[in-house]
Amino acid sequence: MDDALINKEFMYTHSIPPQNILAAELTPVMLKERGFTSPSMLTSVGFDSLHLVNTAFCESCIEAYGAQSVVHSFITRPIDAVCISGSGATSQLGIGMEQLLVECAGETTEAAAVVRQMIEQIGVVRALEGVTAKTLLDTGLRAKALIQVGLDKKQIVASIVPSPQQMIKLGYA
Repeated sequence: MDDALINKEFMYTHSIPPQNILAAELTPVMLKERGFTSPSMLTSVGFDSLHLVNTAFCESCIEAYGAQSVVHSFITRPIDAVCISGSGATSQLGIGMEQLLVECAGETTEAAAVVRQMIEQIGVVRALEGVTAKTLLDTGLRAKALIQVGLDKKQIVASIVPSPQQMIKLGYA
């Protein structure tokens, strides 16, 4: 088959899965040249946030589409935040814990996983940079769960600077 015929339409028509595309050593930059004009087109054929954990794939996505477009298309659910937290993809994409936790609003299990993985990757102080008390509250995480993931009251107060009312809502009476 002529290589020029292996384009977006061919891949859609024949339901070519991501693992076959990757096995053919087609990078996001190459896929863009073949008609995948946005990162959402990659997700529509089955690429997902877990693929971003691969440094080379993530770099190629950023080169092809820009970090913000990749984040907007790939990081759309709590599980996506969990997939990339604690990996190099967060620094490649310029995503901090605040943005990951926003995706985890109302999902305490996923939020706890994000916090734990980010702390393991970059440490407590750096992980909490830019995290607001409102975002932390929105996740549903409270004192007991925060302690379980490695955050104590002193760290919360020093890094997030919650108001007295927010401290009560977080479970620190």
